[in-house]
Amino acid sequence: MSENIFNLGVRTGPDGQIHKVALKASALTTHGVIVGATGSGKSGLIIGMVEELVRMGIPSLLIDIKGDIANVALQDNELRDKMALRFLTPGGNHGEAVNIFSGIENPDRVTSTVTTLFKLMGTKADVTSTQHTFLSTIIQNRLRAKLPCTIVDVLNDVGQPPIEYLGMLELDEVFPKASRGKLMAKLNNLLAAPSFQAWREGVAIDIPKLLECEPNKVPVIIYSVAHLVDDSERNFAISMFLEEMLSWMRQQPGTSHLKTCLLLDEMYGVMPPHPANPPTKRPLLTMLKQARAHGLGIVICSQNPMDLDYKGMSNAQTWLVGRLQTQNDRARVVNGICSATPADNRAVEASIARLQPREFLLVRPSGTAIFKSRDCSAELRGPMSPMEIRKLFSMGVAEQVMSLQLLKLKLEEARATFERQQTDTNWSRVEEAQKALDNHKEGG
Repeated sequence: MSENIFNLGVRTGPDGQIHKVALKASALTTHGVIVGATGSGKSGLIIGMVEELVRMGIPSLLIDIKGDIANVALQDNELRDKMALRFLTPGGNHGEAVNIFSGIENPDRVTSTVTTLFKLMGTKADVTSTQHTFLSTIIQNRLRAKLPCTIVDVLNDVGQPPIEYLGMLELDEVFPKASRGKLMAKLNNLLAAPSFQAWREGVAIDIPKLLECEPNKVPVIIYSVAHLVDDSERNFAISMFLEEMLSWMRQQPGTSHLKTCLLLDEMYGVMPPHPANPPTKRPLLTMLKQARAHGLGIVICSQNPMDLDYKGMSNAQTWLVGRLQTQNDRARVVNGICSATPADNRAVEASIARLQPREFLLVRPSGTAIFKSRDCSAELRGPMSPMEIRKLFSMGVAEQVMSLQLLKLKLEEARATFERQQTDTNWSRVEEAQKALDNHKEGG
């Protein structure tokens, strides 16, 4: 079977001829890093990569932190018909709502779930604290007994503990009833908060079910947290998704081919350098180390290389570097590239310094190339507001795209009519068609 080829863009050779720049799809099993300053063309490059994955029939899961990735839905050709597109919005209802606690019954997620719960309650409790140990023990006991394990079940057990000992000591000695009552009140306040209801309703973060689709379709799952302004909520939502991805990955058979791709756009706060250790960091680092054997490729993207953990970056063998504004950023990228590939640091730094918008330096163990990213089939409109997204997915993406194309066609016809006969009436029709198109794009 021939290897799938990943079209990235084009480069101009020494002879002035235009050449395609492409990768074997399996190259992404050793993961990729995209870095570049604002305006360098990172989002267009990512969306172009998703389009290539769809053409090859490879499912993609996208964590959208900034809000640009929704643009992948705005396809105006047959590529959209191949997508089984879903738009998930944890903590929001402008896409598909997500029950963020649906995976609490996953034994691999007990520690991270409890840690994040305490953060949402505004309580400092590390994994060695009595509160953390108590709550984790309650959940684990329910899982071992194969009992229902919802947040409400956990709350009830806090009030009436099914255990008498915590470790080797009596529960009342190490965690008295009064302290348990305070924990129960905090947990109850969290569950009763109207804003928290959005976290408890919706589809489950069940990776196998999310990847199910009708024949001849390719799953494209957008998990958007762009609407979450609170860092703890955003990290909570991302960590739950990453933990599920990690658990799913470990159940996949070994392969040397790219079977699925996970892309994360704008990595600020997700995998920061040591000593920062948000709940998102551990599962992502683990996948970067182990995912290759399971056919899962990971692509991470950031406008600031200083936001990325050095160990995480060193696991990537495909680098796509756009314009960088500061010397520190360039030095950080050069160090990361040269620790993962045999590239020469002076040559890499010189290449990065002369990049233009939409130009990227591709660095692989086999060599380097400067290329211009391919044109996307999708319309690149930048970050989309919740109102635009609600309209896009409530109307239906296909209908939205068709409506957009009709408005574009009307504008073209009005302009052609004006060119043939330049009258005030015909110019008014051009303005009306342009206004209708602008209103449609703005979600009005």
